[in-house]
Order: sequence, then structure tokens, then C-alpha cells
Amino acid sequence: MFAPILLTIPTALLACSPLPAGQEVRVNFQVSGLTTLPIQFAYSDDQTNWPTKYPNFAPDSATALKNVKQYIKKSLMQALRQEAKKAGLQTLPPEVGKQIKPTIYYTPMLCNEAAETGATYNDTTNGYYCIASQDTIKNVQYAVNSPQEIPPQYQMFIVNLAITNAYIAGYTRTQWEQLLPRVQQRVKAGAYGTSLKTASLTLM
Repeated sequence: MFAPILLTIPTALLACSPLPAGQEVRVNFQVSGLTTLPIQFAYSDDQTNWPTKYPNFAPDSATALKNVKQYIKKSLMQALRQEAKKAGLQTLPPEVGKQIKPTIYYTPMLCNEAAETGATYNDTTNGYYCIASQDTIKNVQYAVNSPQEIPPQYQMFIVNLAITNAYIAGYTRTQWEQLLPRVQQRVKAGAYGTSLKTASLTLM
């Protein structure tokens, strides 16, 4: 079991003290090892066929990136709430979430064609032919029955946190290293967890 790290959270966070303007703290971590992807993290610009075949694909890159951002933010806040309860605080004030703003550095994958198996293949001028089932992208394909791993550039992304909460901004590197495994647990246990079971979070 992990030991609680927010030992003074009731006093520090109930006040929701913000940092002075312009003094936000930045924290970066990497999410890597994504050998499969939720289809919500990818997109297709073919909106004629996708609603019936794979309705959960994002309609464009911006929406896919928003899905990544929201999922990571939710996982982070769940981990912080868990630590707050261990420290005796039943809930985190809503202001805390507003004082932590993630930016995701990632270019979502374009799937212009997709199928559940590799038995078919159509050459795609743009994007990839994706092998996807149960809302999970498992492979890409460049010829019939030749599934390949998801290209490396889509297997990782960087998260940059802009923190204006005075207490959390004061976290040491050790505290972040203790928190990230809890965030990783939430990533794997959440709505897209089946697709992100190989995800690894590393402080930068």
C-alpha cells in the first residue's frame, strides 16, 4: 500500500490559496508504452461511415486531443482525492481542479479506414488503416493480413501541468514521484483502462 503524501492537506487546500499572478509552477510527465489506444484518442475525417461502424472515434484531431486531456485530468484529480481522504479531508474543493491545468503534447492518430481483423485492406492516402475492436486500436496495417504495431509517435505523449494552487505547487520531486503511480493506477482503472493497460507514467 502507498503511504499518504498530503499530510497537511486540510489546512493547505481548504484555503485554496492561489499563487501570485505569473508565478505558476510547471510539472511535466510522460505517458508512454501505449501499445494499444482507445479509439477516443484517435480520429477519422470520414464522418459518413464512422457513426455506424465506430461511433466513438473522435471526429477530428482537436476532439481527440481534448479526450486525452480530460482523461488525464480526471485521473490526476481522482488520485488527489484519494490522497486527501487518507489525510482526513473528505472532498477536495472545486477550486483545486481549476488551479491545475494540463496541456497535452500529442498528435492524435488519423484512422481513415478500420476493421476488426486484418483480412481486408484499402490503401489510405492519408492516415492509417487501423485494426480496432471493442473501442480499442490494436494495430495498423499496410497490406492484407499484415498487422503492425501502432507507430511509436502515437505510443506516448507529454503532459505539462500549470499549477496555481499554492500547496500543490510546493510539492517536491519526491512527492510527485509518489503521486504518479496513483495517477497511473487511475489511468488503467478508468473508462479507457482496457486500452491503456500498458501505460507508464514517468516524471520528467
